[in-house]
This record gives sequence, structure tokens and C-alpha cells, in this order.
Amino acid sequence: MPSHASDAAFRRHAATRDVLVIVEDAMLRELIAAHLRHQGHIVLPAGSAADACRLINEVQPDLVLLDGDTASARDATLATLLQGSDDDRSIPLVLLQSGAVEDDNLAPRLRVAKPYRPQALADAVHRLLQAGQAAMRTPLPTAGRLRAGTLELDFEMRAVQRLGATPTRWADLAPTELRLLQHLLQHPDRTHSRAELVDAVWGVGAEVDTRTVDQYVRRLREALATVQAEAALKTVRGVGYRIDQSATHADA
Repeated sequence: MPSHASDAAFRRHAATRDVLVIVEDAMLRELIAAHLRHQGHIVLPAGSAADACRLINEVQPDLVLLDGDTASARDATLATLLQGSDDDRSIPLVLLQSGAVEDDNLAPRLRVAKPYRPQALADAVHRLLQAGQAAMRTPLPTAGRLRAGTLELDFEMRAVQRLGATPTRWADLAPTELRLLQHLLQHPDRTHSRAELVDAVWGVGAEVDTRTVDQYVRRLREALATVQAEAALKTVRGVGYRIDQSATHADA
């Protein structure tokens, strides 16, 4: 019997996409897989975080569907793989959740509340995959610096510092946080809506919900706090976010 990896490689020429389904309940996993296969996708089923990590390394799926109410959703190794590495190839994530609990380790493109209709879930996966085609992003710069107010972003280091701080300290940024800060610094003192940030950070047409934007802003603010620069990132209630060039540490 061929492995999931070889099966994916054999069928990659077709207009299908590899969808990793991480659901620990076997019956639910197969139900979701059946609907996705009906749409023509290659389904890579995983019943545990360990299986999911192995498949991600073997196949590099186009999208991951994860049951957020299981132990797999709290696995640190899996979360790291889903977030991507320095090459900025994070994997689009659809998270199934009951309730409004958010996990600090996960930032899904879409959340689907439980209970759900399998066809509606399959449609959400399809929309996200289609959006991914239009959401190709310009690669991040690999050198140079960007400044606004007291903030300086170094693209080679992938880190930010507060100018004038003694001693000099840098806060490392993950790729999405780096893109977010890059856009805000390029247009300081202007309020950016969440929809605008989705287009700038994830790509035009990307299906990213507003809570995911807020989650990454929170992570960016936490990174800025480590260099005492969180006051520069302002929340404009009901509108969005902006970088305040006049802000100082004393404003925090």
C-alpha cells in the first residue's frame, strides 16, 4: 500500500491540493476526509500530533485542518511547524473549536465553530485554498533597516529595537509579526483597518478573520514590550491600529 507521501506526489499533477486533517476522533476524521475527497482534494489523515508532524515534514501540505479541542492543538512542536520558519512558509490553518477559547500558540486563517456541517467545513477549506492562489506575497527583504519614531526594524536580523535605549536590545520577530510591523512602519501615524492589514500582511484575497489580526497585533505588542517600545503601537478602538511616532517609553 502506498504511503500518504507517495500518494500525494503521484497525484500532484492534478488540480488537487494536499489537506492535512488532524482529528483524533477516528469517525469524525473519516467523515471530514470523505467530504474533502469528494471535492477532489488529497487528504492526509493524522490521529495525533506526532503523525501530523511527520506528514508536514514529508509532504508540506497546502492547508491544515485541526481539531482545536484535542491534545494535538496544544502540542508545541506542531504549533512551531504550522507557524513556519525563517523562510516564511507558514501553513494556512483552519481550526475547529467549540466556544470562543483562543490558543496563544495558534493563529488560524479561519475558525469554524462546533457543531458544524461537514459540507460547510469543506466549503471553508475550498475558499481558503482558492484565496491562497491570489494571496501570493512579495518576499520579505533580507537586508536593510526601516525606521519610524523610536522604532527601528532590521530585516537581516528580523528584529526590532527602540532607538536611544541603553543598553541596546533587540526583540526577535516571527515572519508574520515582521510583515505586520513593516507595513505599520511604512505608514506611521495612520490608522490601518484590520481588512487593510489582512491585504498587506497575508495577501489580497486571503481569508483571515479579524481575531487572527488581533492575535498577531497582541504578539507584536508583546515583542515590543521586551524593548520597552509597546507604547508606539496604538489601538484605535473600532477602527484598527497605528504606529505613533511621537510615543516614548514614558507613554506606556
